[in-house]
Amino acid sequence: MTEGDPLIFAGQTALKFYGRTAVDRNYNGLALDAREGDRIAAAIGDADIVFMKHHGVMVCAPNIAEAWDDLYYLERACEVPTLALPSRLRSPKRPTGKCAKETRSRPGSIWNR
Repeated sequence: MTEGDPLIFAGQTALKFYGRTAVDRNYNGLALDAREGDRIAAAIGDADIVFMKHHGVMVCAPNIAEAWDDLYYLERACEVPTLALPSRLRSPKRPTGKCAKETRSRPGSIWNR
């Protein structure tokens, strides 16, 4: 996560986390003293999931089972836009030359429409 929002609400799984996340854009590394711990706690605010820039995610929950469940579904929610984003960057190019002739001769070719 270096630019933009870390979680894009691109599917129903992501909606489980709507309003529950925070972003710590100033994460500096390990919390080796109380000040860094206090700063991270302030960044979390009322959220129970914090994305820490250049580090990862921290899930806070009342018990291990709920934290694991949230982390599992958070990973699935992040997977959807990760897999979908490259599709916006490329569009099919119309084949040319010999390749075009071969492609158009195939039944059901989108280039025959």
